[in-house]
Amino acid sequence: MKKLKINGYHSNPINPYQHYSQTTKRLAQTKQSSQVKSDQVNISDEAKKLQGIKRLETERMTKVNTIKEKIENGTYSINTDEVAKKMLSYWNSK
Repeated sequence: MKKLKINGYHSNPINPYQHYSQTTKRLAQTKQSSQVKSDQVNISDEAKKLQGIKRLETERMTKVNTIKEKIENGTYSINTDEVAKKMLSYWNSK
């Protein structure tokens, strides 16, 4: 014959409130970890000026506008010898 041991009403060693609190914390952590995080870099205007970006942009735009005008006027010509030399020097350096 087996004897059964009957425990008292509060014999559960886990506090239900503590269990609920831990469960909600775990859910909150999984929500935070599942959210997409991304890095961002912001460069200030002063830093861009120090790098000379504005100067390069204006030089590039000047060159582009000059070429556009020549194309529109029909005076733009391509020096094929120079293009060929630059292509050869590029491929020979690799």
